Amino acid sequence: MYLAGLLLLVLCGGPDDAAAGPGAAGTPSEVAKTKYEQAIRAYQNRRYGDAVLLLEESLRLHSSPNARLLLGHCHRDLGRSGTAYTTYHAAEREAAERARQGQRQYEETRRDAIENLAELEPRVPYVTLAVPAGMPVDFAVLLDGLPVAPEGWGTRLPLDPGKHEITASGTKLRKFSQTIELRPGKHLRVDILSEREASAEVRLSLPDAPSGTQLIVDGLPSAVAKETTFLYLDPGLHRLLIRAPGHRPVRWQRRLENGELVSLHPSLRRATPRAAALVLGGLSLATLVTAIALGAQAQSEDAANRPPAGVATEPSREAFATRDRIRVMAGVATGFAPLSGALAIATVGLALTADWSSARTDRPRTTALTTLGGLRLMTWGGLP
Repeated sequence: MYLAGLLLLVLCGGPDDAAAGPGAAGTPSEVAKTKYEQAIRAYQNRRYGDAVLLLEESLRLHSSPNARLLLGHCHRDLGRSGTAYTTYHAAEREAAERARQGQRQYEETRRDAIENLAELEPRVPYVTLAVPAGMPVDFAVLLDGLPVAPEGWGTRLPLDPGKHEITASGTKLRKFSQTIELRPGKHLRVDILSEREASAEVRLSLPDAPSGTQLIVDGLPSAVAKETTFLYLDPGLHRLLIRAPGHRPVRWQRRLENGELVSLHPSLRRATPRAAALVLGGLSLATLVTAIALGAQAQSEDAANRPPAGVATEPSREAFATRDRIRVMAGVATGFAPLSGALAIATVGLALTADWSSARTDRPRTTALTTLGGLRLMTWGGLP
């Protein structure tokens, strides 16, 4: 089967039809074709390491199911069963996609990849990296120095036989490190149990936080998770500030003890624009000033036009007009006074809901929570 597969690759004449097509010398497709042909010759001469380097360069320049299939053969013959298994899978997927697009010549490439997968399967070692829940946002797992995506945690990962180094680290966690050795066909589970440093845990739940929400912890910005943000802080006094566009900032402060668990569920309230409070406050002040000015004017004119005691004056049209004007000013002043009071109350209401960046400290309710490790203090609610 191996010889038939290699014969198929040689007859193809290049990494794929596109690469073998016409083009000026020195173009990426021509370079990829040349690298591929050199890799076939290296493979025929059992120089598998050289073939791997040539094929990787060819694939970097031009993707090809045939080149990827030959790369799987190279890794297989070098004893890298896990890498070969992964490469065969990639070749099978790519060849199937090309065949669906009407390039039927890749159906044989796909069948060859499937046959090699079936033969290699019993000899492939696997490792499962079991990561507990509640890890910090920056928690990272490295396998042989390369990061393992969170989607790969808890799933079987095909590896080559031999020794492998697993490390993991995150905020307030002691670095985890373990060396494993895999034999052909062995399946191994590794529980990544990183020990926590002396710290308290704060779980911040902001499921409805709008876009642009910021979390400031002790004056430093911190990432906000979509559902729950896990913070691991040193024992001592800590301050949290949550800012969201169009909402009032929320502040929280507390002295945390080692091992303490705090769960916060803040409610982000819409903030009243400062301009609304300022405009209404200015209107309230203007109404009050107008009422005082009209009242003072009315009193002044009344005193100026009142006849001396014991002196009788004959009514005149001018006297009646003056008296009416004084009465109107006094009435307006009397009406503006309660209006100014109502506007002042409304101003206070708006001011209380506006964002003035006031320093507020909220004290959440507390309750005892018994755990296997002893008694820990849990708090929840607490934020408006």
